[in-house]
Amino acid sequence: MSLQRLLIMAVMVMGMGSLLPAQGFYQGGSFALGVRNTANLFTEDGSAGIGAGGQFKIGFGPKVNTEWFYDYISSKPADFGFRQDHHIGWSVQFAPFKQGYGDKAFVPYFLGGQCFDLTRLRTQRSNGPLYDSGQIFSAAVQVGVGVSKFIGPRLELTLQGQYMVHLGKDAHFHQDEITGLNEVEVHNETSLAGHLLFTFSANYYLFNLWK
Repeated sequence: MSLQRLLIMAVMVMGMGSLLPAQGFYQGGSFALGVRNTANLFTEDGSAGIGAGGQFKIGFGPKVNTEWFYDYISSKPADFGFRQDHHIGWSVQFAPFKQGYGDKAFVPYFLGGQCFDLTRLRTQRSNGPLYDSGQIFSAAVQVGVGVSKFIGPRLELTLQGQYMVHLGKDAHFHQDEITGLNEVEVHNETSLAGHLLFTFSANYYLFNLWK
């Protein structure tokens, strides 16, 4: 599914939800399970891909929620190779406006957090030898914005975008200007050239851990 279709579907579903009642099951201690689709846009080498994953959420108050997630994303930046990314992380979502989560209206929020990345890059036999980077472990921090919409008392849809900055290692494709060979570069330092994620998720609140 393309990013454009994913965003259109998200807007349509969330718009339909405005016709249904939502009486705020959400409160401090609310626990939810969810599924997610993520579009990953890389700024360094043009890698872009669509992935899927899951998450659970624990609320800590009317305006504070937390998200603990896993994403698997595959992307093909060009004809010469492909990459696989596993993201495991968490974020805090703060909704400063309106009445907070569970409100009928669309509730905007800010988010910040951290994740661990497991990345593998491979080049194909086009204009150079086959190269396999193996699994590259790195960490990242992320900040972003999103919007939450409750469809009924327990079902929450969210649409969010976040920018992730790598800490430690950063791996990406690179084409040598002299030889024209496609290579993989791994930098062992903090890099601001991270990647941008757009995520659409559906979360169902099952019970309250505390009241």
